[in-house]
Amino acid sequence: MTGKTKADFIASAHTVWVLLAIINLPLVLSLEGYRAVAIAYVALTTSSWVFWRGCPLRIWEQTLRRKGDPDGAYEGGFIAHYLKHYFAIHVPHPAVRVVIVVYLGLLLIVSVS
Repeated sequence: MTGKTKADFIASAHTVWVLLAIINLPLVLSLEGYRAVAIAYVALTTSSWVFWRGCPLRIWEQTLRRKGDPDGAYEGGFIAHYLKHYFAIHVPHPAVRVVIVVYLGLLLIVSVS
């Protein structure tokens, strides 16, 4: 498996993780027993940011891309990069970070209440 293939796999896993974040709130609101899963999701996500000083999936993906093809790596955040790459939507990475933090905070508040 090449570095690019590994990086693409990590990017796919990262996409699933982001989509899970999006569907967590509706699941918490509709499934009573799902609250613990959402709390665990928020705890795992935020603790990984603290431990890795950023998103570990993004770090691993970019590291593998730089090893295989230094020109194939991107700067900035995962969501901002792929929104621009696939949908031609430019969102600054700091704005994405604010939205993520607010959304995870809302998810946590709804989950514990």
